[in-house]
Amino acid sequence: MGEAIYQVDLRSLKQVIPVLPVTEDTLMLLQRVPGNWLSEEERAEGVRLERFDSATNFDQWEQGRIFNAEFELRWEQVDGTFHAVYCGDKKEPPGFAEVKEIDLAALTTKQRSYFLWGERVKEEDLPVIGQSPGTLVFLEFQVPRLLHYPVSPQAKRAKLKVLEYRDATGALVYYRFCGVERVP
Repeated sequence: MGEAIYQVDLRSLKQVIPVLPVTEDTLMLLQRVPGNWLSEEERAEGVRLERFDSATNFDQWEQGRIFNAEFELRWEQVDGTFHAVYCGDKKEPPGFAEVKEIDLAALTTKQRSYFLWGERVKEEDLPVIGQSPGTLVFLEFQVPRLLHYPVSPQAKRAKLKVLEYRDATGALVYYRFCGVERVP
């Protein structure tokens, strides 16, 4: 059927989330955009990359993405309005308008993977950083917080899977997230 890009401006994401083609592999990346310095607790919870949870209040997150292999919904809140962009099957989500300037059918696609920050903390090192045994946590000294990724406990590192859309010259025209994978 092909894919297309759609966009809409919303006061709330509540009417969009229930119509998404969510599967058990769907993930969410949620980010806070601070207007001032964050406390240590706020910094620790400022970015979430985890399995999709429909009980989440998505309106509390200034930026975010919900994605799987079939679609991506991304948004950014500016002045109380959510600018939302959906990329997926050529089936217009309610209230969205197709972005006709980008014809995904005319582009080639390639799935790539990019390393995410950090390496998994070894089990014996968890108490040193104040974590309980069995906690799946990643650490990168350049990032001032512990990182959590939705991967299996066997992962040493994690990669973000991205679907790239390129034109005939090879230039990147659009991209969307499509998953996270473990690196043994």
